[in-house]
Amino acid sequence: MPNIKYSPLHSLHLKNKAKFIEFGGWTMPFSYKGTIKEHQFVRQSSGYFDVSHMGRLLIDKAYLQKISSLICSDLLGLKSGKALYSIFTNENGSALDDVIFWKYDDYILLICNAANTDKITNYLQTEEIIFQDLTEKTALVAVQGPEAISNLKALLPIPESFSCLSNDIYTYARTGYTGEDGLEVMVNVEDLDDLTSFFTPERNRTMWTWRKGYFET
Repeated sequence: MPNIKYSPLHSLHLKNKAKFIEFGGWTMPFSYKGTIKEHQFVRQSSGYFDVSHMGRLLIDKAYLQKISSLICSDLLGLKSGKALYSIFTNENGSALDDVIFWKYDDYILLICNAANTDKITNYLQTEEIIFQDLTEKTALVAVQGPEAISNLKALLPIPESFSCLSNDIYTYARTGYTGEDGLEVMVNVEDLDDLTSFFTPERNRTMWTWRKGYFET
């Protein structure tokens, strides 16, 4: 049985009395104060949730053309500073995984589903694409809801929809893939306290929640 992985936010989830399940090889929280209450926060104000189990692979821009030939979208023609939702396919055209790319001047960040991270990394290696696996060196937190952007303005410059930005601490995008507007923010583990100290009920009318709880409701 493979080793179960833990999010770098695991101690924070314990502090918030989360209930946990195994998800894609990770121990992740699935409930804090109940799905209905969490759903209402995300739909009426905002919620932040831990998606650190998702794979995060940094790839040099030299591989843009190669990767563009392996997905069903034009990554090569995408402007720098934009995000792209696409699907990796095999040589027969069958889907391997749906992924999101954040494109910057010198690199792209590939975000894939936790259960398929090994599949994607193996595929990239087969295609001789070199990457840095940042999954266990970083955390990924999504902040979603109608008040998410106004709350985050105190922390970060806000990109346009389906665009991405970065600074010395944060790498982030505005894809709102849960169905509500917001940002997905990646941060190195050593800088995580700077992010979590901002996400407090006293500062924002929000709460920790679990993606599946409101993504599917």
